Amino acid sequence: VSVFRKKPDHHIHDYVNETLLMVPGSKDIAKINEIIPLPENYRLFVMDNTFKAIQNHYWQPLQQLSKHLYIKKAGIELGSLKGKDFVPAHELALSLLPISTINEVDVDLETALQYLKKQVLHIEGPKGWNSISYCGLRLGWIKVLPNRTNNYYPAEWRILKD
Repeated sequence: VSVFRKKPDHHIHDYVNETLLMVPGSKDIAKINEIIPLPENYRLFVMDNTFKAIQNHYWQPLQQLSKHLYIKKAGIELGSLKGKDFVPAHELALSLLPISTINEVDVDLETALQYLKKQVLHIEGPKGWNSISYCGLRLGWIKVLPNRTNNYYPAEWRILKD
C-alpha cells in the first residue's frame, strides 16, 4: 500500500466513490472464467471498465479503503470486453496466473527482441490471441490473423536502441 498526502486547499472532504469497485454480472464472470479460469482464491471485479482479479483475503480491505481513498491500482488487470471479444491486458501476460486456455508461442531470441522492439512479426501459430514467450517466460500478447500478426507489446515499453 502506498499513500500520498495532498495538502488541503480551502476545505477537506472525504473521497467517497461507491462505484469504483464493481462486481461483474454473472454473464461476464462466466465469459471471463471461460477464457481465464481463475484459481478459487481469486475474486473478479471491474475497475475503470477493466476486469481485474484479486486474492479473496484482500477484497474486504480494498472495499474499505476505496470508500475513503482514491485507488490508483488494485489487483491484476485481466483485460476488457470490446463488443463480444475479450482483449487481454499486458499485465495478465506478465502475471503468474495460469493461462491454459490461451495458446502460447515460444520464439527464438531474435524474434523475442523484434517483439520487444514492437517491430513487425511474422509468426505462424493458431489464429487469434496467443501469448508470446521466450525460454518459457511470457513476454506479452500477439494476435495472429490470416495475413499478418499484430504485436500488442505496450509502445511506451519498447526497446528503442540496440
